[in-house]
Amino acid sequence: MIKNGCNKAELLTLDDGTVLSDESFNKMHTWKLDADAMQGWIDALEKYNVFFSCPLDIDFMMLETIKDKYISMLEKNEGPRLSIEKDGQTKKISILKADLDLYKDEFRKHIDSDVRSTLKKEGGNGDSYTEEQKELMLWYNYFFLNRGKPTTHISVMAEMTDDELIKNTPKIIDKIIEKAKQVLMLGV
Repeated sequence: MIKNGCNKAELLTLDDGTVLSDESFNKMHTWKLDADAMQGWIDALEKYNVFFSCPLDIDFMMLETIKDKYISMLEKNEGPRLSIEKDGQTKKISILKADLDLYKDEFRKHIDSDVRSTLKKEGGNGDSYTEEQKELMLWYNYFFLNRGKPTTHISVMAEMTDDELIKNTPKIIDKIIEKAKQVLMLGV
């Protein structure tokens, strides 16, 4: 944004009134931010028409909102599976059918693996995500990294009414639409 002409002092003025130094700015990508600090930056950047999906991306937000709709479109033998070692053999069990209390170690390993797959090497270890969000990464990995992303969304949305689609649209999309209307009408 600064390279495109935004005022650095305006963008990077801290709570104490000082402007973030170039040295600190260049190390910003290494900062460990808690959810409140991250939200503060997200809110501040929205004033400049920069919008973020949170906590991950639009696909994850949709999954958080309508997970049951995605799961309901699966055929009988689809969905993530746990690998269970028993009597020297590996058995695959559907997460939907498995007794997760009985297989909690395998389930935890699957979650940890899918968190790494979802976030990639640069995305961290998942510490900033809730346990529920980490479990959702099983489904994120299954639906959006191992299947056709557009096909998955189209299949789910085709089964939803217009009212359901409107009700379940991630809030960030509503913000972007409202800002686009303002820009188009007012030239802001």
